[in-house]
Amino acid sequence: GFFVWPLFPAGLGAGLLRRGEWVPRAAVGLTVVMLVSLAVLNPDGYAARRNIARFEETSKIDIWYVRGLSADATPALVTLPDPLRRCALSWIATELAEPDPWYAWNLGRARARAVLAELGPDAVGDIDDCEAAERFDSRRPRR
Repeated sequence: GFFVWPLFPAGLGAGLLRRGEWVPRAAVGLTVVMLVSLAVLNPDGYAARRNIARFEETSKIDIWYVRGLSADATPALVTLPDPLRRCALSWIATELAEPDPWYAWNLGRARARAVLAELGPDAVGDIDDCEAAERFDSRRPRR
């Protein structure tokens, strides 16, 4: 998907030089390919998994970064130990507290809600958990 993207401007240019009847269909098709690629690749889930793998190797994590990831990262974030997990899930849980309107439904958010419901309310923390999690913060030197 990502490697196809540079071909779009080239194809557009070629289409404009010739009869460009196919250009709108190609643009729609390429857009669909890109959206499906992003849905399958799940960039936030990937970022969460990489940060967790690094944490397992080094015992350091940028908790403020992973805390800001989208609901797509929830299945990975639940594998963190306390207080990291409780901090990382706090923003996502707040974001998901209200149901989405029907037109804003998305699979990642639905999965995150299911995971959070299964874990229960004690799985989500607050600012105290985030302050406790800062000792693992890779951005700050140890004191």
